[in-house]
Amino acid sequence: AAACVAGALTLDDAARIVAVRSDALRQLAGHGAMASLGVGQEQAAELVDGRPGVGIAGVNSPSSTVISGPPEHVAAVVADAEARGLRARTIDVDYASHGPQVDEIADLLAERLSGIRPVDTDVAFYSTVTAGRLGTTGLDTAYWITNLRRPIRFADTVEALLADGYRLFIEASPHPVLNLGIQETVDHAGVTAAIVPTLRRDHGGLTQLTHSAALAFTAGADVDWRRWFPTEPAPRTVDLPTYAFQRQRYWLKRATAAAAVGAGHDAAEAQLWQAIEDLDMEALAGSLEIEDRPETVEALEPALPVLSAWRRRHREKSTIDSWRYHVTWEHRPDASTTPELSGDWLLFVPEAQADHPAVRATAEALQEHGAVVRLHAVETGRVRRESLASVDTSGLAGIVNLLALDEEPHPEHPAVPAGLAATTTLVQALNDNNTTTPLHTITQGAVSTNATDPLTNP
Repeated sequence: AAACVAGALTLDDAARIVAVRSDALRQLAGHGAMASLGVGQEQAAELVDGRPGVGIAGVNSPSSTVISGPPEHVAAVVADAEARGLRARTIDVDYASHGPQVDEIADLLAERLSGIRPVDTDVAFYSTVTAGRLGTTGLDTAYWITNLRRPIRFADTVEALLADGYRLFIEASPHPVLNLGIQETVDHAGVTAAIVPTLRRDHGGLTQLTHSAALAFTAGADVDWRRWFPTEPAPRTVDLPTYAFQRQRYWLKRATAAAAVGAGHDAAEAQLWQAIEDLDMEALAGSLEIEDRPETVEALEPALPVLSAWRRRHREKSTIDSWRYHVTWEHRPDASTTPELSGDWLLFVPEAQADHPAVRATAEALQEHGAVVRLHAVETGRVRRESLASVDTSGLAGIVNLLALDEEPHPEHPAVPAGLAATTTLVQALNDNNTTTPLHTITQGAVSTNATDPLTNP
């Protein structure tokens, strides 16, 4: 099947190999057995040692090996393994493939598989016979007999794929029987790779296949989704938006001990605390310059562990406190002198809330302090960036934005308040016409300062 998918064999030749080998194995029925052992190849070899005709039929992973041979001797190996507390089970077949018994049907296979015509392909093909990459023109009649005769070096082949840089494995089968072996081999190699099944027993429909294709896609496979849909024309695919990464880490940097101890202090103080942290009495005496006073050094020694523990607790607490993000409110007394304003101030107000009390209060406050106020009404739900950019803002002393007062749903985007959308548009428009006048955006009831201050307009 793999050779056919790779383009090395025609569908007829591939099906012929499957059918002829399966039919030939029936001639061995009743004379052999196979079993799966939950051990590696070396331990499996010890278990089969001394059992006539029993050998390693395949190595699926570092902890899964298949054996084959005469039924009574395979059963004895399974019983021995179970007695040692190892996982072992017989496989539901009555022949012994991948072993000497295949020699009995070699001539039949050579005759019935003659004429197999493999071709070269640009798809890399890895053989479980050689445990490495193989030129596909070598997949002739002799290869498929050898393939059935020799042990399956599956784990070695996966290791070869990993060594060549492959990191995505898709098992095309009616049930994932090799995924576990691949995962164990990947883990044993100490690398990271994605292993994706296709169908599952009792879950062989389109839903399962779609799920598997999605898993492969998220693991980096190039899935042609246009061919996934039978409709004509095929649905148009779009790229997902990317994220503008700023390369800012959101995890904490581990500080070195010296840096943590010496932060904010001079070198001598850092050296002193480092000696205390290390419980280094000799270094402490040197820092305090009391080497020539042994009685003082001796008196300090019992205090060293206490000081070290205190320092460690203090540093840990300071570090943890520095991780916390605090939002606090501070009451500021009214200014003793009232600031005076001058020049023209432009107020952007929602057209539907032009007579809102907050609009009147803001305009009156500005005028009381000497500002000349002009109002510009905005239809928040329909305003466009170009129209706001055309507003003359030259010579202004200040701009005040009250558009957030309109919390009605935006007609085109109901989840967004119209005032919020208009505020965003205003900021963009002011940037478009290169305005340098300060913009003050005012909200009402949008922030709660404490439990008694209700949040009325989030």
